Amino acid sequence: MNPTTVNIKKAAHLLDMTERHVCRLCISGELIGAFKHGRSWHIPISAHPKLSGVKSPDDLSAELDMLDIPANKREAGLKRLGLIREFEDYAARMVQGGKNRTESKQLFCSSHKIGVRSLSRWLTRYRDQGLIGLVDTRGGCAFISQMISPEAFETFKAMYLTPQQLTIKTCWQNISFINTDQLKGWTIPTYATMVRHVSRQIPLTASVLHREGLAAYEAKCAPYIESDPDSVQPGQIWIGDHHQYNCFIRHRGKWIRPWITGWEDMRSRMVTGWYITASPNQTTILQAMRRGIEKLGPPDSVKIDNGKDYDSQMWTGTTKQRRRALKAGYIDERAVAGIYAMMDIGISFSRPYHPQSKAIERLFDTMDVQFIKTIETYTGKGTDRKPEDLAAALQEWGVNLVFFHLD
Repeated sequence: MNPTTVNIKKAAHLLDMTERHVCRLCISGELIGAFKHGRSWHIPISAHPKLSGVKSPDDLSAELDMLDIPANKREAGLKRLGLIREFEDYAARMVQGGKNRTESKQLFCSSHKIGVRSLSRWLTRYRDQGLIGLVDTRGGCAFISQMISPEAFETFKAMYLTPQQLTIKTCWQNISFINTDQLKGWTIPTYATMVRHVSRQIPLTASVLHREGLAAYEAKCAPYIESDPDSVQPGQIWIGDHHQYNCFIRHRGKWIRPWITGWEDMRSRMVTGWYITASPNQTTILQAMRRGIEKLGPPDSVKIDNGKDYDSQMWTGTTKQRRRALKAGYIDERAVAGIYAMMDIGISFSRPYHPQSKAIERLFDTMDVQFIKTIETYTGKGTDRKPEDLAAALQEWGVNLVFFHLD
C-alpha cells in the first residue's frame, strides 16, 4: 500500500528543503494536517503535491478549463479539494489531542454529512492523481482521453503491447510507481478509468498483433471474404479436410485417437464422402473421394487444405513451392496433371491456419459436441479439459476390450 504520511527527512528530500525549514512549516501549520507523534512529525502526503508525485492543485486547476470539463463537475471537484484540506487540518488537531486518524475521519464525516468511504476514496484519488482525480468522470465525458499524460500513456503502451502480455493492471501499477518514485508529475487515472481508456484508444487489431503475434492477427482480425453457399449449386463444390477425434479407441493392441478424412458439399452441407483411419494420408483422401464420387458423381471443383497430403504433387500436379510462387489461390486446369485434372475437377486452396476458409471445420465441431462427448474415452479438446481418471480407465478397459482394426 502507498503510505499516507512521510517523515521530516523524506519530506525535506521531496520538497527540496532543509529539515529545519520543514519543521518550521509543520509548526506554523503551512503543511496542512502535519501532526507530531512522540518526537516525530508525520506529514500527510496530501499536504503538498510534491509529496505524492503529482502536479500542484493550482496548476491542475488552471488545466481544468482546457479539458472541456462541465462547469458543475469542475466546481464539485474544487469543493471536494476544500473538504480534503479541511479534514487534514481537523485530523491533525484530533491526533494531537489523543484521537487516531480513523476516529477523526468518522467524526469529520458525521459533522459534514458525507460518507466515510467517499472521503477515503477522495483522499486516495487526490494522493494518486491530484485535483483531476476529484472530478466525477461518469457519463462518458469527452475529457476522459485527456486524463492521462501523453508520456505516461506511451510508457504504458511500451509495457502493454509486448509478447509478454502483461495485464492492464500490472502496467497501470508500474507507471503509477514510476510516477511516484521518479516524481514525473504525470496525471494517471484510476484503474477502472484506465481499462476504459485502453479499450477506446488501443485498437483490437494493434493489441492482437503486438501481444499475440502475426498468426493470431491473421486468424482473428485480418479481412477475409465470406463464402456464399447460395451462390453455388448442390454438388458443384466440395470442401475437404482431416480431423482427429477427441476420443480413444483400441486399435491393434494400442489406444489411439482416430482420424476422419471428410468431404462436404458447400451448398447443402451434406457429407459426400468420409474415411476413418489411424493416420491420414494421400490414400485416405483417395478413399473418401472415391466413396463420394461412387455415390454422387464428381464435383465441378474442390476446396482443399494446404496440408502436405491434400496439396501434394500426386493430387495437384505441381509442388507447393511452385504453386506458392505463382501467387494464385486457384490453379488453372491446364497446368494441373494430377488426379483432380484427370477427373476434370478444378482446385482452390484454403489459407493456412485460417478456419474461416474451411466451412467443414464447423461440421467437425458439431460431431465433437453432439457425439464424441458421449463416448466414455472422450479426451476433451485440450489438456485442461482431459478427465483426471482417463489414463487409469484406459489401462483397465484395455484388458477386457476387443481389438478393432480400421483397415
